[in-house]
Amino acid sequence: MTAVIIKHTNPCGVASGSNVLETYECDTASHRERNRDEL
Repeated sequence: MTAVIIKHTNPCGVASGSNVLETYECDTASHRERNRDEL
C-alpha cells in the first residue's frame, strides 16, 4: 500500500507499507508537521 500526503494542493509526503497502519506510521515527515501545527 502506498499513500501520498497532500497539504494545500501540494504533495508533501509519500509512504509505503504492507498495510494501512504501517503506511501511516512510515510517514514521519507529515507527523512532524502535524505535531508542530498542534503546538
